[in-house]
Amino acid sequence: MVMNMINKINFKALTGMVVAFYVAYITATGEILNYTKFEDPLNEMVFCALALVLGVGCMMSIKK
Repeated sequence: MVMNMINKINFKALTGMVVAFYVAYITATGEILNYTKFEDPLNEMVFCALALVLGVGCMMSIKK
């Protein structure tokens, strides 16, 4: 039964979800500023929102 469930999981979508939520988290906490520079706080907010939307989209497509 467990092997059947593993066969139904789309691991590309699962990986994308984890990465997108991690990027949104480090953007929200400000840690991403150690790696890149945003010109305006609004750019940083939209980047975080888009990463969250990408994570939710990947979450919805995990099942095959």
